[in-house]
Amino acid sequence: MSYEHYHRGSDNGLAQPEQNHGINSIVENTWSRADAFHFSPGKDSSAAHLPGLELSGHKGDSASLSNGEQIRQFFESKGLSKEQVAGIMGNFHVEAPGFDPSQRQLGGGPGFGIAQWEGSRKRDLFKYAAEHGMPADDLNTQLNFAWHELQTTHKGALKALMQTHTVEQATNVFERKFEVAGKPNMPARVAAAQGFYGQGGTSFAWAGGTSDRLG
Repeated sequence: MSYEHYHRGSDNGLAQPEQNHGINSIVENTWSRADAFHFSPGKDSSAAHLPGLELSGHKGDSASLSNGEQIRQFFESKGLSKEQVAGIMGNFHVEAPGFDPSQRQLGGGPGFGIAQWEGSRKRDLFKYAAEHGMPADDLNTQLNFAWHELQTTHKGALKALMQTHTVEQATNVFERKFEVAGKPNMPARVAAAQGFYGQGGTSFAWAGGTSDRLG
């Protein structure tokens, strides 16, 4: 079963359809209860560090971490709750299955990266990457740029996200305030987020075990 995924729209303002796999197969291919965040994306990020923008909360060589684990550690280190982190991840995973930072919008649309940035935001990503001497398709670059947006142009999204308490709330707020997809397919985003959070959103199955609290 597949569904049509629409990003925020092309530069002419029209939403662009994409064929994507059913959410169950996506989660099954990239997440298991035994090893929740050891993904095997088609293209792993080089995960090289930006000068002065090290991956917060990360121990050791980031190249040894899966893309999902890097994302989890990054936002966890920023103080977000387990529900909020899962909401972000559910959105990113639907935008770019496997959290592939080189993901380009299917069908030739403008979307790029884990958040499928386009238009002025896509240009800002490339500018940000160039200013730090790093490739725009690097996962660490994109995580730090996303956080930069949440601290500046999209600080309202962060404020709203911080006020959420459930996985579904966090997923919806992050899509509405940060992703702003044309036709977001919210059931798929929520299902992915709940899958990363744990069955039914009752426990958080990070790599290494199940925990009800961060840290």
